[in-house]
Amino acid sequence: MRRLVYFICALVAVAACDVAFPARGAEPSRSATAGQEIENPVEADETAEKLNNEQKLGLRVLRATATIPVLDAVVLVPDEASFYEALAAWSPGGHFPILIETDDSREDVARFIRAFQPGHVYRFAVKSKLPREKKSRREHIQRAVRAAWDCSDDNELQRLWKSEKSPFPTGLVVMSGHDPASIAGAALAAGRGEIIAWTDTGGGSVNTNASPEKITRLGHDIRSVLESSGYGWRGMGDDIDAITICLNIPGKVPAPSGKGVLALTDVVGRDENSQRFAYAGWIFADTPAEAAYRAMCALFLQPGNAFLFDGYGGGKPWSDYSVVPAAKHLGKAGLRTRMIGSPNGNISAWRQWAAEGTDAELIHVNTSGNPTYFQLAGKTQGWARDIPLLNRPALVSMIHSWSATSPDDFNTLAGRWLAHGAYAYLGSVQEPYLAAFLPPELFTRRLLSGYPWGAAARIDNARPWKIQVIGDPLFILYQNHQQRITPAKGTLPGTEVAEQLRQAIRDRNLPEVTRDLVILGRDEDAAGLVKTVLADETTDGKTRLAVARAALGAVFRAGDRNLFRRVYNILPDPGKGEENSRTVRRNRDYLWAKTGNNLRSATDADLTLLARNLRWKRPDLDGIRLAEELARRDRAGEARALLNSLQTQARDEQARKRLEKALQHLRR
Repeated sequence: MRRLVYFICALVAVAACDVAFPARGAEPSRSATAGQEIENPVEADETAEKLNNEQKLGLRVLRATATIPVLDAVVLVPDEASFYEALAAWSPGGHFPILIETDDSREDVARFIRAFQPGHVYRFAVKSKLPREKKSRREHIQRAVRAAWDCSDDNELQRLWKSEKSPFPTGLVVMSGHDPASIAGAALAAGRGEIIAWTDTGGGSVNTNASPEKITRLGHDIRSVLESSGYGWRGMGDDIDAITICLNIPGKVPAPSGKGVLALTDVVGRDENSQRFAYAGWIFADTPAEAAYRAMCALFLQPGNAFLFDGYGGGKPWSDYSVVPAAKHLGKAGLRTRMIGSPNGNISAWRQWAAEGTDAELIHVNTSGNPTYFQLAGKTQGWARDIPLLNRPALVSMIHSWSATSPDDFNTLAGRWLAHGAYAYLGSVQEPYLAAFLPPELFTRRLLSGYPWGAAARIDNARPWKIQVIGDPLFILYQNHQQRITPAKGTLPGTEVAEQLRQAIRDRNLPEVTRDLVILGRDEDAAGLVKTVLADETTDGKTRLAVARAALGAVFRAGDRNLFRRVYNILPDPGKGEENSRTVRRNRDYLWAKTGNNLRSATDADLTLLARNLRWKRPDLDGIRLAEELARRDRAGEARALLNSLQTQARDEQARKRLEKALQHLRR
């Protein structure tokens, strides 16, 4: 008990201090840009005539970004109604990130805050509810977007945007109002200065094929708004060159030939002759919190750390896709860059990199395979469950067939990246053939020369094809053009989390203290608190469990494997139907990343814990790896028992065959 009191007293002392993050980089800059400044040849007005249409679009986004300062704070809200109220508090004098904090989204919120490193974090809530009726809800959202520009009606907003040398609008967002992804559309409309196209065309599983009628209706809704907008849009280089689809809508479009499918984002933004008039991106989301996270990352974050991985072997054509030149360009641009190149890109190297999660914020991977696995050098193989946990939000691109065919499925590559915190993803919905992908060097050079995310991966003048752009298509890499300013007292809505933390410490509300420490990016303190709680025999079981649940991610990042095992063991086994819940999936990925990526160093207690936590929906994949390690330790009987049990439970033929093969190997 005494030890716990001492620790709480220490927290009181720390909480009384400024909670601002240390600056990233050599100098204590409050810039929104991570790391060193990225040189960008699209800064000056006089260079504009020398640029192509894609760079001109990037320049417009850059100017728009530089127009509005960023307040050095994050506002957390509990629901959609509070989100729109906070969005209405934006003004041309300053924007600030707004995130929806729930039990399920708290790790996403903490991940964003670790990257953004604000001086202040607030919590804000309203008691009102959003209108249910479609027209009323859309007008409510539209009012919030107008308020972010200090405008009372659409005419006033259009006059502002059409003023001389205005970079606005930068694009168009498509949304419905009731779809969870609508929050992303509203945030981008307000943050980037984009016009809104309302549609009733959403609906349907993200992972399925859209009907031709749905795509026709979507195209009609987009063109109707563009034609009545008064802006040029029919060709590249005019007023509207970007479209963001903020809808839960099928992501694959049947090809007109009847053979295969095309990517939604390579079909939208084209005319009746399939000529491109705008680059498209797509934000879908299971929850409003997820949508807000993806939009806020795109608006307020810049990558400072890059990672490139080449799983190809040598020789043509694979050598044309080497990541070495791309890594050099990123390093010269000021990003802290790590690379695993050919022929070293095997599964061992991958798992070693992924073991403790990654701080990489711009990630590129060369592999081959199908939606759920990827082939690597040395004839090795990884699965979606080998995708690393992201300690910071990231943009991810994969040269890989099929990776984005079902991006809302946790057991696919794109689905795992997005679930782990990626806010933008480039990948293929089907077999596109290698030539459909730009070599990493060209893709990287485009990003560094001002191409927006939605344009950088596209082959010039190509017909609609299979590469999907997930995320804000107008995201750009840029220099320090966003001014970060300290908000005046009373400027932002809500109560500071630092003050709530101090009150929770005074009240000895240990679960609330833990949650606030994690939100504020203080993982070491959260890990220290849970360690002290576990050592204190007077702490009741309910409090221990609540603290353990709140601290698991922080303990994972803090690096103490023994403490992590102790915390994980406190968590109850999932009940029936809970194995596919977001929390259970994430927690098991924490466990396997911490322990399963290096089984040879695992203790017997680790192996026992892993055996209790084989991951849904393919436990055979984890079970076979675990059985191999048990056999290596002369525990072949336990290995066979595990595999036999899994074979009895296996529901698909592929899993049964894999398990039988593993059993035969053990019998030799």
